[in-house]
Amino acid sequence: MSFFKKLLPGRKKEEKESTIARLRQMINKIELRERAFKKRAQMEYNKAKQYYRSGNKRAAKQSLKKWSRLNKYAERYVNYSARLENMIIVIDQAMDIKGVDEAVKMGLSEMKNIQKDISIEKAEQVAAEADAAMAEIDQVGEIYAEMSMDDLDEDMEADQELARFEAEMILGEMPELPEVPQGEPTPISKKEKVRKEIEELRKLTESD
Repeated sequence: MSFFKKLLPGRKKEEKESTIARLRQMINKIELRERAFKKRAQMEYNKAKQYYRSGNKRAAKQSLKKWSRLNKYAERYVNYSARLENMIIVIDQAMDIKGVDEAVKMGLSEMKNIQKDISIEKAEQVAAEADAAMAEIDQVGEIYAEMSMDDLDEDMEADQELARFEAEMILGEMPELPEVPQGEPTPISKKEKVRKEIEELRKLTESD
């Protein structure tokens, strides 16, 4: 972690990308140097062959020493390039990790904000209010249901009483009814008709 802090001490994303671009430029420069050393090494190797063929073993040996040294320089630059490539990989990874860290923090912050709105206490309060509202609605529904049942019972009772009244009238057991107040229809004709029929039946019975 200390390496990341030294390499990327609080820099912005743009600065980090600029750093990677400079590292890649350096890698390109190093690769050019590497190829140059390899080319010079190959030239010294060819010269060594020529010296040897001409019988100058001493010059051939000197050229081979230069060839060996130049190859080592080229190999050293290969290692330089590899180190810089690794640094770029580490920087990219560090940037990705930082992005993930920021995303996690942002998500956590949002979750905390949501948690404030859906806390256990508020959830219980909302549930209690919902239960109370449903209970009140159910109670109102029961009241309306009872009202309709009462109306039905009243209708049935009224019909039963009307049937009983009619039977009493037919059998002559209907007591004298009080006069109906004015303004309402009075079924006098039907009442008189029933009384006459009952009287006629009684007369026929007495004559027998």
